[in-house]
Amino acid sequence: MPLLVEAFSVVDAKGGINRSVASDAAWGCHKDSQLAPAIINPGENVRAKIVLDIATNKGKVAYDPEDNGGWSWPFGG
Repeated sequence: MPLLVEAFSVVDAKGGINRSVASDAAWGCHKDSQLAPAIINPGENVRAKIVLDIATNKGKVAYDPEDNGGWSWPFGG
């Protein structure tokens, strides 16, 4: 599975979609060794961080690497 930033987007509480979730600031939040690899192969277990730079504190983060619906998780209160 690809974990490239292009596979992620954020839907804010009003339904607005933000597909630009990368920034220089986000890349600098953690050491490279702490960040998720670009690809995770079948059967491989990985524990790592993914940093998305967004301007909202409530909504859903979506992972959709194949642009066919993917998965989403709510965040914020």
